[in-house]
Amino acid sequence: MYIANFTNIGIGEEIIKEILRLYVDLADSHGGFGHGCDRSAFDPFHFVNAAAAADLSEHHLLDFDLLRQGAAVSILCGVYDHWCEVEDFSKESAWMTNLRMALSDGTFTYVPETKAALEELLHHNPSFSDAWVAPLFQELYDLYVASYFRRLAERSAEAHRMGAQALIRKAPPLVVYVDIDETLIRNVGRSRIPIPAAVQHVRDLATQGAELYCWSSGGAAYARESAREVGLEALFTAFLPKPQVMLDDQPVSTWRRLVQVHPLSCESETVASYRARLSRPLPPREPTEER
Repeated sequence: MYIANFTNIGIGEEIIKEILRLYVDLADSHGGFGHGCDRSAFDPFHFVNAAAAADLSEHHLLDFDLLRQGAAVSILCGVYDHWCEVEDFSKESAWMTNLRMALSDGTFTYVPETKAALEELLHHNPSFSDAWVAPLFQELYDLYVASYFRRLAERSAEAHRMGAQALIRKAPPLVVYVDIDETLIRNVGRSRIPIPAAVQHVRDLATQGAELYCWSSGGAAYARESAREVGLEALFTAFLPKPQVMLDDQPVSTWRRLVQVHPLSCESETVASYRARLSRPLPPREPTEER
């Protein structure tokens, strides 16, 4: 039994490298257990119940779950090879002797699924015609090997997602101005009816980090009161009246970084989709005549 400490921890690290090579061989060659996979030369019975010494936390440096499960996979590979070559688990060999001893002395404490499968194989001593053997090995492959690669893929995807979010967080927030009448609220006679898609869109933009302003030709107070009416007041940075006079050297229709969205077509939009639209190459400006 391998007891990892600060002196021999390098041994565990090298065994994990061998285990990963075995995992790759299983995945590339068979997509499961197959005959003659590269089990290397290490003794898996020595590592299947690996533990940490008192002065070494199990979370320190070594992945003990991978070490134990990988040793179990190596043992299963040996069992699979024996079955393919001999088709008789009652026939003794040094490997089968070690296996029976390990089953009887608690070696498989950390991998009970392996222990149960091995006991079933030894008890029934199946032949090649027994259809339940292949699914049994495949289930263990999925449990240990395939799940390891799935976790790697999930961690990679999560790291990519977090990296993308970090880039978004570094970018200046998307500034969005939101109208009231016939955008958030429809006026029908004396009734005021919230427009659900537009209200939800504002909530979604706030969740995605947009900087929101509410304005209305009815004035700042009216904009705030209307936003409160549909439950959005807390999401806006400020409430403004719509301008009546603008001092700007360009007409609004020529603004180079402005997207106008109708409330009936906003439902599928996001901060990311707006940024994508804003980042499209701009057409060259028309030359202006010199005065």
